[in-house]
Amino acid sequence: MTFFKWGVIGMKKTTGVIVFILLFFVSVFFGQYRGLTFEEWKTVLEYGTVQEKAMALEALGNFNLKESETLVYGYLKSPERELRLTAVWALGQLQSEMAANEIVWMLGSENDVRVDGSLVNIGSVAVKPLVIKLKLTELTADVDEGLRISQILMNIQAPEGLVEVSKFLSGLLSAPLYRQKAVDMISQIGPKAVDPLITALQTATSDEAVIQLMSTLATIKDTRSLPAIYMYVSSPSPEIRAVVANALGKIPAALNTDYLISLMRDINKDVQIQAIVSIASLKDPAAVVFLLSALNNENPFIRAYSAYALGEIKDVRAVYQLINLLNDDVILVIEDKTTGKKEQKRVFQFAADALKKIGDPRGLEELKKRGLDK
Repeated sequence: MTFFKWGVIGMKKTTGVIVFILLFFVSVFFGQYRGLTFEEWKTVLEYGTVQEKAMALEALGNFNLKESETLVYGYLKSPERELRLTAVWALGQLQSEMAANEIVWMLGSENDVRVDGSLVNIGSVAVKPLVIKLKLTELTADVDEGLRISQILMNIQAPEGLVEVSKFLSGLLSAPLYRQKAVDMISQIGPKAVDPLITALQTATSDEAVIQLMSTLATIKDTRSLPAIYMYVSSPSPEIRAVVANALGKIPAALNTDYLISLMRDINKDVQIQAIVSIASLKDPAAVVFLLSALNNENPFIRAYSAYALGEIKDVRAVYQLINLLNDDVILVIEDKTTGKKEQKRVFQFAADALKKIGDPRGLEELKKRGLDK
């Protein structure tokens, strides 16, 4: 089937796909392609014009012979671009292992779909050099080329390739220009990437790798990843603990609230806030008592985000303490990590918003008295 996926490039149109399929298999079966034998195509390749040689290379890609592979391989260095790229296409049809490395290193200099398609057809042999090339794009900040290589690896579907793609894409989740593209591609990988990502997470040797892998698993939202994520709840790195808290808010499960309540007591403010925001995502009433206690925290960010979480849970037990928080006039500078935009907001505004969401008459009446009901 790969022939029709990539093989149509550069070929003349036929009057019917069914007829074309039949003629293709009959001609190759009898040692011919388009009416010429293998030896005749060799003659065309030796003496023909550039256009005729291109046809010969295309034809040789349909003769599954070692000699055919060797002949076509010799044209990867041709000064004629069309001959180089037709050779690339033909070597993909032959699933040439000997050409894999060389074709990979054409990426960046040859922006042609035949290069991509050839590597997909060659398959797993091309994964190792593709991964090296992908890592280089990170060092050179060539995101578009990295996305192109990622798509090739996703099409090949080799587990080791999917892990590297997932790590690369997770690094783009904080880049506004590429975030949506990264999310879309990660969702395409989906469950197929979970097991290799878990394995990579369990054997990761750097904090950066752990953060990237966990962020990707959080985006995929598969509960199979939770046991591996739980292992990092007590990580010595506050950055990792914050990512754990974030992931637990994106992958709903019964045990998550207990872990997040524990992270609410973390010594690091950012970890505490992320845990509270994740509790808000889960909307679990089991956390209400702990959130009510946090409304008295000396840190105004903790007070504000605890009010926000209580509003998401919509538990009437929070009404009176949220009314008390309406007197909190501390100004906070809130930054949207996705867009980088900052805005000022007072703590009492979080409380007012929460009371509106809960909708209890006592809270709504108090908001009306204070002119905060709009």
